[in-house]
Amino acid sequence: MIGNKLITKQTPPGGVPVSKVMVAEAIDITRETYFCIVMDREHNGPVIVASPDGGVDIEDVAEKTPERVMKMPVDIHTGVTEEMAKEIAVSLASLDPAT
Repeated sequence: MIGNKLITKQTPPGGVPVSKVMVAEAIDITRETYFCIVMDREHNGPVIVASPDGGVDIEDVAEKTPERVMKMPVDIHTGVTEEMAKEIAVSLASLDPAT
């Protein structure tokens, strides 16, 4: 992999050169979720994106099952409130296929 180009949905079309590789011990994962805060032009600020269908292919989840992806704009003056955090937690729990 080192010395080659990595091409993914997140890289430019020509890919990026790989100069380092992280190796870690494998562990058993019982549940995987997706959570991030991104700057969003449409909302002119940060947006929380969360899904119980976590993993590296969140773009595929958003394309195939958009109802499983929660998007919550964050007011830059207020920040993430306790109510917002609870709503996200409840939503992720209620969307969990195991429940």
